[in-house]
Amino acid sequence: MDGGARAIAGQDLQFSSFLARRGLGVRTDLLRPVAHWVSPNFALRRFDTWYFSAAVPQGQSTSLLRAKGRWAQWCNAREVIAQRHGSWLGDLVDQPDTRELPFSQITYRPWK
Repeated sequence: MDGGARAIAGQDLQFSSFLARRGLGVRTDLLRPVAHWVSPNFALRRFDTWYFSAAVPQGQSTSLLRAKGRWAQWCNAREVIAQRHGSWLGDLVDQPDTRELPFSQITYRPWK
């Protein structure tokens, strides 16, 4: 992973600045909203986050920011939803708190 991704994750660099320096842009018309999470009003730190899905560019691979998570991999959303009652995703993530658990037990519903 390059330093740009770490700088963006650490909030030392704005994503828009990163893109502008490289002459790139985001095709927002290709993004599809998946979830909208808002932390509860009793939380010390509040957030309002949107999650989107997009097609994976050919040849693209995932990389994990170790400070932000434990696992990263592109998954086919249709397959995840179709197999949500089984434990295959939790087993694939292979963490002590995900093994042998169905999708509903390794994810959280958004706060409304």
